[in-house]
Amino acid sequence: MTMTSDKKRQILAILTLIVPICLLLSTSLYAAFQLRHADRLEVIDKGKLLYLEGDVTLQSGDRKITSQRSLWNKRSGILEFVGNVCLKEPDLVLSAEKLIYNEQTEEGEAYDNITVKTPTVYGMGGKGIYLGKDSLVYIIEDPSLFYYDTVTNEVTELCGDTIFIFLSDSTVRAGGNTRGQRNDAEGNLVLSWFSRQSYFFPNGDSVRLEDSVFLDIDTLFATTDTFHYSETNGEFVMMGDCRIWQRYTSLRGKEVRGKIWEDTLRSVAFPSGISGEFPVDSLYPSRLSEFRARWARFSFQKGRVDRAIFRDDVSLYYLPEPTEESLREKNLVFADSSYAFFTVGEMDSIYLWVNVDGAY
Repeated sequence: MTMTSDKKRQILAILTLIVPICLLLSTSLYAAFQLRHADRLEVIDKGKLLYLEGDVTLQSGDRKITSQRSLWNKRSGILEFVGNVCLKEPDLVLSAEKLIYNEQTEEGEAYDNITVKTPTVYGMGGKGIYLGKDSLVYIIEDPSLFYYDTVTNEVTELCGDTIFIFLSDSTVRAGGNTRGQRNDAEGNLVLSWFSRQSYFFPNGDSVRLEDSVFLDIDTLFATTDTFHYSETNGEFVMMGDCRIWQRYTSLRGKEVRGKIWEDTLRSVAFPSGISGEFPVDSLYPSRLSEFRARWARFSFQKGRVDRAIFRDDVSLYYLPEPTEESLREKNLVFADSSYAFFTVGEMDSIYLWVNVDGAY
């Protein structure tokens, strides 16, 4: 039985279509993706372009990408995914409406309502950059990130111009005008901040802030150069130009160490020197006592200072009726029988017990 020329041409046409598809399914370009499924496949430009549609699934090792449609440039290794895009790895789920991925560099750009999920954090924003070789995802265009502590039920929220998520150790860094807050299990605010740089370490459950830091800690407001807080032991450290305010009280120093326990501020210490002012008259809280010391520690009860200890070279100034002259000279020795101006020479320390109304 001889084959007609028309039959030969039909067989040749079928082979021309089948061979590129077989090559695609049996091998992967740049040792990267393999096509696992597509409802429709169209070969363009002799196999240089592939158009995939309908439940598209491509996979390379543990990395899988699914979408509704995809255009695969086999020559350049660029893939464009559109519609319900999802990139999955063992510790990452990246979702978006559009993803442009480079097989050679293992990098991608995700657009439109992106979300990033890892075992510890959940992020969202308008655009995301995926760097596979660096195990890094960063979110730009109004990014935000949330961390839920399954042990304490506390929630940490972080926003900034750019948020970086390091997949290898779950570290998070926010750059630009960053802001964040931490709430307890009942939704009460424990800590909030503004800064130029924010670092969040979910595995160690700690926060580090740098550059122009503004803080709201329980009942205190503070500014500093750097701030580090550990949820494990509730301790925090402020370094640089540190300033703390609570109502009329103002404290300044180069180093501040404090403790937050059961979501409440317990103590603040100044181990490297302190200066400031606090009210000593319940009737006139704006009348302040100025002080300096090489060391100080404040204890808190229900958000208020209930004890203050000053040590080493302590100086206290009390101005009962501030005037332009008294503020300029600061030379009042005794205000009344209850309050005094101290110049400590032979005395190493002064202890002050402070209540809500003032000092006594």
